Amino acid sequence: MKKTTLFFVALSISIAGLFAQNRVAQPVSLPTNDIIPSERTCATMDMISQEELDAFQEWLEPQVQAYLQSQQQSGNPEVVYTIPTIVHIIHNSNEGIGSGRNLSNARIQSQINILNNDFRKTNSDIGSVPSMFAGITADSEINFCLIQTYPTGHPNAGQALPEPGVDRVDATTIGGGIANTTTGYSTSQIDGTIKPATSWNPNQVLNIWVMQLQGGLLGYAQFPNSGNANTDGVAIGYQYFGNNPSANPFHLGRTTTHELGHYFGLRHIWGDQNCGNDFVADTPTQQTSSSGCPNHPRPTCGNTGDNFQNYMDYTNDACMFMFTNGQKAVMQGILNPSTGANRRKTLNAASATLCAAAPLTANFTASATTITAGQTITFTNTSGGPNPITSNSWNFDVTSQGGVSPSTSSVASPGAVTYNNAGTYSVSLLVGDGTNTDSEIKNSYITVLPPGGVICNDITNYSGTASLLGSGGTGAFGWISGHNNFDDRAKADKFPAPAPGLFVNSVELQFAKKHAGTSGSTITVNVWNANGTGGIPGTLLGSQTVAVSSLNLYPTPTQVTFASPIAVTGAYYVGITFSANTGNSTQDSVALITNADGETNPGTAWERWNDNSWHAYSETPASWGLNMSHSISVELCNTATGVNELVKELPISIFPNPAKDIVNVILPSTENNEISVYNVLGEVVYQNNNPTSNKISINLSNQPNGVYFIKAKSGNQLITKKLMLTK
Repeated sequence: MKKTTLFFVALSISIAGLFAQNRVAQPVSLPTNDIIPSERTCATMDMISQEELDAFQEWLEPQVQAYLQSQQQSGNPEVVYTIPTIVHIIHNSNEGIGSGRNLSNARIQSQINILNNDFRKTNSDIGSVPSMFAGITADSEINFCLIQTYPTGHPNAGQALPEPGVDRVDATTIGGGIANTTTGYSTSQIDGTIKPATSWNPNQVLNIWVMQLQGGLLGYAQFPNSGNANTDGVAIGYQYFGNNPSANPFHLGRTTTHELGHYFGLRHIWGDQNCGNDFVADTPTQQTSSSGCPNHPRPTCGNTGDNFQNYMDYTNDACMFMFTNGQKAVMQGILNPSTGANRRKTLNAASATLCAAAPLTANFTASATTITAGQTITFTNTSGGPNPITSNSWNFDVTSQGGVSPSTSSVASPGAVTYNNAGTYSVSLLVGDGTNTDSEIKNSYITVLPPGGVICNDITNYSGTASLLGSGGTGAFGWISGHNNFDDRAKADKFPAPAPGLFVNSVELQFAKKHAGTSGSTITVNVWNANGTGGIPGTLLGSQTVAVSSLNLYPTPTQVTFASPIAVTGAYYVGITFSANTGNSTQDSVALITNADGETNPGTAWERWNDNSWHAYSETPASWGLNMSHSISVELCNTATGVNELVKELPISIFPNPAKDIVNVILPSTENNEISVYNVLGEVVYQNNNPTSNKISINLSNQPNGVYFIKAKSGNQLITKKLMLTK
């Protein structure tokens, strides 16, 4: 069910009717060139509706008053907030660090220095403030730090960044039609694709995107309590970020200061209207924006002089150098950890961890973790720390099984390592920086099969317990098209990136209902990458067409094997699609079973609507608002010769995986079957050489957590699948 709901920020419903004319948020269209403009441009106020602004102001006023009252109480100290910051450098694929859009670390650090000076009133030009405003200049008591470790939600959470506070992104890797540019990106490209694909946890870090903007635009910000989480932050033209003499008159980094003022809730000083209101008491009302470097005083709107020296005006960088006490009160109210704005009030708390120097940490990855005897693996050293690493000690055969060449190494990047014998190998790395050491051991990390061997493991998002396996076809369903009244076109589940060396070989699905409108009715089982806009299904990597009439219904699964194993290098989606049934009275229809709400948290189920837009089941308010997974199991196999033919002849199902104690195995027939379970030491922990049923329930409650291998034999065919036991 899809819900259609009008969205307003809290409180806006009660006041929206008071305004006859509202600003409509829309992408900004600018000339496509890269010339430094003569006057400042900012798109922030064009990216937010009047309703949102009005609601924000009504919410903000009590926060500001609370801050002012707290400062009037004796003994109540000022609060200094620290903002953990990540700078996403979006650059062309042929630009090395320090070239073109791929800014140097020195340029990035210069901008952080500028921000800390501007927001702490330590800027060298603060003395240029006219005497009439000297009494209201503010130390906003906001500091900025480049984060040292990855925030929560990132795959490397807790680990040290190679470059503190810097995330360099090759534009050609973003997807969604983003490519190298010479003319810059539009705001619709940035908010629709670039930001969602590269955003880091906005509850813990300030996201700053630095890239080439379409000509004439210096930058823009997302106002507090507005917009989506994955677009929250500021976007700055790369020419105007940091100290850059060639960008004169916007060469001193004040564009970022200005946009962060918006990020912390400040409006333009002229209120974006003729003699408008910026809702700050100590900034004089002025007629319109300023440009260049006006002569002081310049009275307008009945004041004794415009405060065009303010960071929230449009003057040149060299002519803006102050915030006011009233503006400080707004920003402090926004950052208040108890009552502040969403995705702002939590930033300071995160700084204690993210801004601290990361400890020395050993870590590594492997080019493949499942191979056949005689193949090689390349290990990548991903260790890091506050000081340069001076020593490395690798052991590629911790348990001394033999047949590994080389078995040890003392270089940072050891090159190819050959595993000649079948078995399961642990790998370790010890690193040192001259003072401290740290080690990482990955137990049972490498699986080596005999030549020509096949190993597969099943990955599922659903639990495989009561709500699914006990539903008998009467539980929750994921309908697609046809008789469901919603005309959905596709269902899919999102899966994490597989271990290196594994391919998607087959998919197993549980259907509750099916209806073939014609004898030729089909569905398509698809694998997509996750590189679509905002991480939705992107490029189709592989598919297999299946007749609706051939689908099995619960409890018998439907297994679909792809003609060729499908390579996936990152997160991916697996699901089903077919076209709409417009004008067809005998409509096709299928129902893919899901588990119950909350059994998968966060949910992994997605659907594509009839307008071809993708939506997560967990999405609110537009979609279901439910945390669910479809009953889709993905079989990942190594690339050994003959894997497809073998799996086609010997399709077996294992669920759940990971398992707690009971694992279920379904074999294709009841005759000539053997099944056994081995631990990583090669010891048999379960064996049944003559099962009487093709459905076997194995109790492993007396076995410890870890990796196990289920070997199934049917006739002359043998296949091995990996099982994780987690209690």
